[in-house]
Amino acid sequence: MAGRGPQTFKKRQKEQQRREKQQEKFARRLQRKQEPKRPLSEEPFVALDPETGLPLELPIGGGPLDSAIGGPLEPPAAEGPPKPETG
Repeated sequence: MAGRGPQTFKKRQKEQQRREKQQEKFARRLQRKQEPKRPLSEEPFVALDPETGLPLELPIGGGPLDSAIGGPLEPPAAEGPPKPETG
C-alpha cells in the first residue's frame, strides 16, 4: 500500500468492518427465519383485579388447585363477619 495516505487506510478498515457487520446481521436474520416460532409465554394471561389482586376470570384450562386435596380452591365467602345467634 505504498503511496496511500493514512486516511485511505482508515477508510478501507472502516469499510471492511461495515461489510463484516452486515454479513453477521444477514446470518442472524437467516437463522431466525429458519427457527420455528415459539410462543411468548407458556402460561395463559389472567387479568387481575387491582383492588384485591385476585384473578378476574379463571383461565380456560381450569383454575388454581388446592395442593392438599388436588381439587379446585374454594372462593372466599363473600359474606361479612359472622352474625350473632339470638336464642
